[in-house]
Amino acid sequence: IFSNSVLEHIPNVDKVIERCGELKYDHDVIFTVPNNNFTNNLISSFLIKIPIIGSLFSLFAKKRARMLNHYNDMSSIWWVKRFEKHGYKLHFTASYLTPSQLQRWNLNAILNRLFSINIIKQDEAVIKQRNDSKNSCMLLVFQKRL
Repeated sequence: IFSNSVLEHIPNVDKVIERCGELKYDHDVIFTVPNNNFTNNLISSFLIKIPIIGSLFSLFAKKRARMLNHYNDMSSIWWVKRFEKHGYKLHFTASYLTPSQLQRWNLNAILNRLFSINIIKQDEAVIKQRNDSKNSCMLLVFQKRL
């Protein structure tokens, strides 16, 4: 089962995990999701530290995450607990999308929406500095063996 940036948009993700766990054969679940750094990484930490203005940027980051319909920007520990409850074992995890890459993506999305401007080339790589604890997204692989 493969899911690329979908599970964060599902309010009752536990039901999805439960249904995956009902499969009657050995299988893997591979998925990418934003992690618990995502909302804070939407805006540069430098901007958030500026008095008064920083509060506005922080509020904007939270509103932006809601605009993206993210319900599950959680830590890998949160996901492990959910999947273990249904008989899965964590096989592999990696983080990706640095804070600066996410901020650039966010700015590109806003400029594109407002002015149809793209500042990011289509072929620009996003997987740099894998497994940095400050990264914004993660890849997880769970296995279920019957």
